[in-house]
Amino acid sequence: MKRIVVLMSMLMVCVSVFSQKLQFETQTFDFSTIQEEKGVVACTFNFVNKSKNAYIDVVKTGQNYIRASYQRDVMAKKAKGSIQIDYDPKGRSGAFSDTIRVKTVEKGKDYIYQLVLKGTVEPRQRTIQEIYSMKEGNVRYIRNQKTYNNLTPTKVVKDTFHFFNESTSEMTFVKNNLPPAVKIIYLTPKLAPMTAGILVFEYDASKKNDWGPVWDKIVITTTDTDRPNKTFYITGRILDDFDSWTPKQRQNAPKIKFSTEEYQFGTVTEGTDVEHVFVISNEGKSTLYLRKLKQSCSCTLVKPEKMELEPGESTNVKAIFKTSNKKGKQLRTIDVICNDPERPSTTLKITGVVNPKEK
Repeated sequence: MKRIVVLMSMLMVCVSVFSQKLQFETQTFDFSTIQEEKGVVACTFNFVNKSKNAYIDVVKTGQNYIRASYQRDVMAKKAKGSIQIDYDPKGRSGAFSDTIRVKTVEKGKDYIYQLVLKGTVEPRQRTIQEIYSMKEGNVRYIRNQKTYNNLTPTKVVKDTFHFFNESTSEMTFVKNNLPPAVKIIYLTPKLAPMTAGILVFEYDASKKNDWGPVWDKIVITTTDTDRPNKTFYITGRILDDFDSWTPKQRQNAPKIKFSTEEYQFGTVTEGTDVEHVFVISNEGKSTLYLRKLKQSCSCTLVKPEKMELEPGESTNVKAIFKTSNKKGKQLRTIDVICNDPERPSTTLKITGVVNPKEK
């Protein structure tokens, strides 16, 4: 029975293919190598119409860097036609393979053809301004912020900031007081005009003594006459080191549960204190540690009864949103960081509308 079904399916595909009447010389075009700096390149897919009544309904390229030109007129039998494709390599690099979908109407029926573009884009040499796209005074950066969302209390990250002296004078660089979690391994001491330097650093999350979203700033003093202090930022998120957990630890892990993850308080008048109690439970097999509860605004107070829950235990977390000087739609959040490997971070929401006081 299965063989019959397979054979029937193959037969239907063959009938569909052979019933199509636009015969392309080729349905794949290989550009080989395209140089980005030379701009748009073009190719043509030629075909012959074997039907008495056919026309191209639509050509979908699927990408804004590919454009198609074609005639939508009804074609006579044996008439020749073409679809011209323009490919813009700007901002692209490396090997590519793009599919173009051609929908035709032949004797009143819809048919689909697939055209394929292949090739490799050789990127043009980028300018200093493009490589070091950020600017502070006369110093340019490739970027001045590093983000690490997989930090753990035992993890030390080593990374590098790259910068460039765009001025016409030599520039010196000296580190300032650093945050406890940051250590500078190397800082280029001097830069001649139009040369590049580096700042190599280590970030030790254990010295941050924090959980969840973290933020640190490095300030470097320079002899730049325009904004001498240069800033670099390190952001990220510190969670438990779940990758080091054994299968047994995961099997016996804590499991956090919330009575609700959003409280909608409706509409209140400005100055009203909105209160709600979120109930947090541990449905797992080991102790649940609430590492941190972080509110999005100082106008929201969070008061947990306890931060450690044994299996089967629950606790109340009282949230108070002070609406003084608040008007219109409101959204306040509380990030709950814990040692549940399945839900290490959960955002609780308080939403509603605050109307102004009557005058």
